[in-house]
Amino acid sequence: MEKPEGTPSFSGRQGRRGEIGLALISLGCPKNLVDSEVLMGQLDGKFQVVHDSNDPSDILVINTCGFINDAKEESVDTILRAIEAKKEEWFRQGVSSLKSGKYDVAIRAFSQAIELSPKYAEAYVNRALAYVFLGMDDDAQYDIERALELGIDRAALEAQIEFIKMMR
Repeated sequence: MEKPEGTPSFSGRQGRRGEIGLALISLGCPKNLVDSEVLMGQLDGKFQVVHDSNDPSDILVINTCGFINDAKEESVDTILRAIEAKKEEWFRQGVSSLKSGKYDVAIRAFSQAIELSPKYAEAYVNRALAYVFLGMDDDAQYDIERALELGIDRAALEAQIEFIKMMR
């Protein structure tokens, strides 16, 4: 996946498999970059330090200057882009799990996307589909109602749910 224009790169080195993923975005002056590299060196071995903005991470550290207004604005923009990217990452994981029949995993992934963006109608729809496959119709109904409140087309949604119920 291409990273969105204006998304700063993550830095670090690849750690051992199974560790908590850590990524770092360094904004601002060269001193921040040096400080970031020192921090990553100290954390190497304790975390799986991801080196590419396309790699998933569990923790994102954004190192920036808090004294300059432009830096504060850049930090907020970076945080919002990071949340959007993580939301989409969870959604893609949910879709992949749903397609492969891993409905519990799909529900967890869609729930993470919804936690990051409570108005993410498509995540509610897809989580509802996973609930339907598991026979959890009350949970599915709640998500369907929420998706409808958020503007999803009712007829298309109901047709999709009915088709899945027939397939069960």
